[in-house]
Amino acid sequence: MYNVEEVKRLANGRWFDIFAAAGLNIKNKKHSACPICGGKDRFRADDKNGDGTSFCNNCGSNDGLGLLDLYMRGFKPAIEFVAGYLGISEETNIDQSAIDARKAETAAKNKLRAQYEADQKLEAQSIAANGASLIMQHSIPHSGHDYLTTKQIAGKTAWFMPNSFIIPISEGRTLDIIGSLIIPVINERRELVNVQIIKPDGFKMFLLDAQITGAFHLIGSVRAGDTILIGEGYATMDTIRAATSMPCVVGFNSNNLHSVSLIIDNLYPANKKLIIADNDWHNNHKPCGNVGLIKGMAAAKAINSDFISPPAIEGISDFNDYDVKYGRIELLNLLFRLKLLDSVRTNY
Repeated sequence: MYNVEEVKRLANGRWFDIFAAAGLNIKNKKHSACPICGGKDRFRADDKNGDGTSFCNNCGSNDGLGLLDLYMRGFKPAIEFVAGYLGISEETNIDQSAIDARKAETAAKNKLRAQYEADQKLEAQSIAANGASLIMQHSIPHSGHDYLTTKQIAGKTAWFMPNSFIIPISEGRTLDIIGSLIIPVINERRELVNVQIIKPDGFKMFLLDAQITGAFHLIGSVRAGDTILIGEGYATMDTIRAATSMPCVVGFNSNNLHSVSLIIDNLYPANKKLIIADNDWHNNHKPCGNVGLIKGMAAAKAINSDFISPPAIEGISDFNDYDVKYGRIELLNLLFRLKLLDSVRTNY
C-alpha cells in the first residue's frame, strides 16, 4: 500500500509534468474545457502550493491526485501511475509505451470533442443567421435615429426596427430591439450571418452565437482602381465614406481587423487597401496597451498595406470623434495631411 501523503509530497510542483505524462493537456491558470466532463471554459488549474489543484464548475475542486482519480476512473490506477512516474516503486514504473498509449487515447478524445464543438458552433451560427434574416425582413430604411444624430452621420446603409421584436441575449434573458438601428453583417460569400443592433442610447450588440470573426459590413461598391478602406466601427467608417467617397469596410472591432483584412484582400486582390486604425492612446498605460494601433498595424502588415489613425487628442480615439469635435472641414484637412485624399469618387 502506498503512503498517499508521501506520494503527494514527492509529486509537489511536478503535477503538470505528471498530467502531461497521463495524456492531459492542462495549462496553468488557463480557462479551458474540463478534461473530465468537457465544456468550453469551465475548468481552471491553479496549482496552489504546487499540489496540482484545479476547479471545474461541474466536477468541483480537486488536487492533482483527485483529478487523476476522476480521469482514470479509480484511485488505485491513479496513485499507481503517479508513484510509477516518480519511481517510488520499481514494479509500478510506467514505461514510455503506456504513456504514449494514454496520450494517443486522450488526443483522440480531444479531437472528437473539438469536432463536436465545431459542429455545434456551426449549427448555432446557422440558427443565428436565420434570426438575422428575420430581423432584416422586419426592418425598414431608417428616417433618422438618435445614434446617427449623436455621431453626425447619415447611415445610408443602416436599417431601423419599427416594431417590437424580441431576441435572446443570454440563457433565459431576452431583449426587445424596437427602435434600434440595424447594421447587416455579411461573410466572404456575401451571405447575411449577423446584424449589429444599436439602441438609441448607443448600446451595441450582436446576435447570440452569430458569426462575427471574419464578418463585415460594406459601405459603397468597389470598382477597379478604388482604394478600399478597412476600419473598426460603423460610425467611423460611415464618416470616412462621406468624406472620401471611397468604399469602406466595417470590421466592428479591433480583434476582427486581421481576419476581415485578409478576406477583403482575397476578394479584391487588384485593389489597394488602407487600414483606418483607431488610436486608443488612453490605454497606453494599461496592460492591453493601445489596442487600436496594435491591431491596426498587425492587419496592415498582414496584407502589406499602409494604415492611418487620428492624433492623440483628449476625447478622440477615431475619425468620427475628430469629425464631431472639429467639423468636416478640419477632418478633410487632416485626411489631406495623412495623404488619404489623393483620389476621391464623386458618387455615394
